[in-house]
Amino acid sequence: KLGRFSSGNLSMSTDFRSKPRDQKKEDERKQREEQLLNDPLMGPEVQSQLDYMRRNPADFVDFNIPWNINLGLSVFFSERLKPDYSGFEKEFSSNLTFNGSFSLTPKWNFAVNGYYDFDTRNLQTFTMSISREMHCWQMSINVTPVGPYRFFNITINPKSGLLQDLKINRTRYFYQDR
Repeated sequence: KLGRFSSGNLSMSTDFRSKPRDQKKEDERKQREEQLLNDPLMGPEVQSQLDYMRRNPADFVDFNIPWNINLGLSVFFSERLKPDYSGFEKEFSSNLTFNGSFSLTPKWNFAVNGYYDFDTRNLQTFTMSISREMHCWQMSINVTPVGPYRFFNITINPKSGLLQDLKINRTRYFYQDR
């Protein structure tokens, strides 16, 4: 024989993303809104509704939410000599990794990250995070609810480097023996 195939690995990945926000359309929308607000023929009821919309943008749905999803698949094959030298044993494994995020508003971000093992048919790791940017502060919450190492973390800290010691951090770890 010339040789034999004893191991191999195949990995594939892809990502999906939303279209970037069209700043030109956003500027046109704001310009039309300003024209309506400054129109002297506009009734007081319509102007009060437009004022309410401008003061409370969180009450209205924005379907132009930036998001992304990444998927990766890995397959591994190997042949090893059996301990008693009676032949070869084959090993085959595969897994799926995934992560994604979306920004509900420019200051709120949600993200997930995970790893699924097809051999054990279990979700091995899964992490969720939420972050919020405030004027001078930022907050993040990270949770890993599955797997042998589970944890949660809540952090609130100032953006300024001078005030970095003022952060509030709460972390708890849990270990589950399988």
